[in-house]
Amino acid sequence: MKRLNQLILLITFFYTNATLGAVVHHIQYDQLVGATGIEIDNALYSVQFIDGSCIQLFNNCDETTDFFFSDIATAHSANLALLEQVLLDLPSGLFDNRPDLTNGCYSDTLCSIVTPVGSAEPQLETFSSVFLTNKVDPLIDIHTGSGTTLRTADFGLRNLNADTFTYALWDRQTDSGVSVPVPASLFLFCSVIFSVLVLKKRSAKSFRV
Repeated sequence: MKRLNQLILLITFFYTNATLGAVVHHIQYDQLVGATGIEIDNALYSVQFIDGSCIQLFNNCDETTDFFFSDIATAHSANLALLEQVLLDLPSGLFDNRPDLTNGCYSDTLCSIVTPVGSAEPQLETFSSVFLTNKVDPLIDIHTGSGTTLRTADFGLRNLNADTFTYALWDRQTDSGVSVPVPASLFLFCSVIFSVLVLKKRSAKSFRV
């Protein structure tokens, strides 16, 4: 009985900690619109996937302070975190094998997520950016793309040639952890274990009588 109790506590501990450390996917009408609890270099971040132009979404897109990441290497780490922690095939959606389920992407073959980086060059009407390309085949996904994009580039529905592009808007989470409701399966698990313990206790009493 003592060993059974220890086993229950051990399983519950790992189950709860794994759940509380999970990324929370934000879904609207079957579309992945963002996520929170993304871990990058021991810090937590949130992201939103939004259609539109850089000028609209990033405060005119013409100053260094308009962008969340200041260097390409850090932005590439964020892209890798998206592939490993967010763009996954889950019961709530096949966000890896179905690129069109990411908000702003309407192609069933690939989705390119653009993150502006560093300082803009308003005189050239361009800005530096990194690209993550999520394809149907995860073996050919790309998280290290980089280049420049027009400040006026609009990935919204008004641009029919941009159905494979969307912007990533990043932010730092100030809380030390992610508050996630413990799934009902854990309560079901505990209920079953409790029932087993009650039955074993009753059986033991009957045997003594």
